[in-house]
Amino acid sequence: MKARLSPITAEMSLSKTQKEIVRQFVNAEYDNKRVIWTRRQLLAMCLALNDIYGFGDKRLGFILQGIEDITTDYAGRAYTTSEARNTDVTIDNDKMADLMQEELLSRKGIHIVITA
Repeated sequence: MKARLSPITAEMSLSKTQKEIVRQFVNAEYDNKRVIWTRRQLLAMCLALNDIYGFGDKRLGFILQGIEDITTDYAGRAYTTSEARNTDVTIDNDKMADLMQEELLSRKGIHIVITA
């Protein structure tokens, strides 16, 4: 028989300082994975645009700059400063994506819905 420690018991046994250290480690790991995932998505988009439409350096640069401008603008509209600093924003309550989806659907002839 193996001895097991429930997650609740394990968390209760940690001091406040230990919990904060664990939380910082998890947040740092999450931020690292988010950067990796974002880079992969942007590279995939650039490859697709190059393959399908022949976009070169100049057009791909415009696309990436446009994405940066749009995300900065929508983040400013969607979140207060304190909410933007919170790394625990989940997909379920992603105000920024909701605003962007509404904008996309409001454009003429576009019916693309991107779900999580």
